[in-house]
Amino acid sequence: MAKGGRRIGAGRKSKGLSDKLSDGRTSGNGRVGALTVLEHAQAWSEPEGQPPKPPRPSKVLNDLQPKEVKAMAAKVYKDAWLWLNERNCAEFVPQSRLEFYALAVARRAQAERQLNTEGFTVMDDNGNVKANPLVSVSTDYRRAADSAWAEIFQIVKENSSVGYADSPHDDAMERLLGSG
Repeated sequence: MAKGGRRIGAGRKSKGLSDKLSDGRTSGNGRVGALTVLEHAQAWSEPEGQPPKPPRPSKVLNDLQPKEVKAMAAKVYKDAWLWLNERNCAEFVPQSRLEFYALAVARRAQAERQLNTEGFTVMDDNGNVKANPLVSVSTDYRRAADSAWAEIFQIVKENSSVGYADSPHDDAMERLLGSG
């Protein structure tokens, strides 16, 4: 059997839009390739003097969550949306992806807080010491948040004409490490 063919993730990585603009790359008609993206973003921008308001998250972010998770998820959602909006990419990222990211960050923080109170080991029914299951829960939520952020960041990289530094994902991880 042949095992050739294109591999996922193989090959040269594409440049971000802001990198293409800084290189002076234009499309075939002589216009800068991002002009349509900028025109679209300017058409949907808020009037001057009013801070933009993120769209209301769906009920998934608020239902059946402890208060501390609701509050942190709402803060992460708002921070990430404002960061996306500053880069004119808020309309390109699906709201469900942003909600999933916010919920994963908040749930990981909740698992880490619980780990701080319980410790890394627990006793099972037989009196044997075993690893606390919250360790793997925290790791799973970290992976989920990192994966969701990678998807969001790729959308920003492909569509932002402004730069894409100062990620709120970094801030969320700092908050997580500082919450103890």
